[in-house]
Amino acid sequence: MAPNRKVENSGQGLVILGAVLLALIAVLGALGYAPDFGTPSKERQSAEYWSSASPLTITDAHAAGNAVSMTVANRLYSTAVTLDSISFDGAEISNTPVQFQPRERKTLQAQAIIACLPKSARFQISNVTLAYRAEGGKETAEEGARPLFGDC
Repeated sequence: MAPNRKVENSGQGLVILGAVLLALIAVLGALGYAPDFGTPSKERQSAEYWSSASPLTITDAHAAGNAVSMTVANRLYSTAVTLDSISFDGAEISNTPVQFQPRERKTLQAQAIIACLPKSARFQISNVTLAYRAEGGKETAEEGARPLFGDC
């Protein structure tokens, strides 16, 4: 008995279609279009952004209860910077001025209600604003172009 070519060709077509759909889902997830699927790449992009922001960077963030701890650094080589306030999603969480000498790093504590992401021990703040003054300059607000992720 001869093999049925129509059945064989339709089976191959379904396999190819399945592979294409699987590849599409993987690409969309990697780009962050699928909820939770692209979170690791979002976190990596966020970490890269915040570690290269200037003049102030946030290199680490942790939350416990209603307190948040952040490691902030001045990336400038020859200019002191005073951090005047920090805001999360429009709400000011700290307004005590902290001076950073050139290349200095400090761990700051603030009060903030942080919600951990579902199925994770991480948090995400969509909009972070750092208000600062460079030595002898006027106050400037640095609004983060990426969210801030941290550990709960």
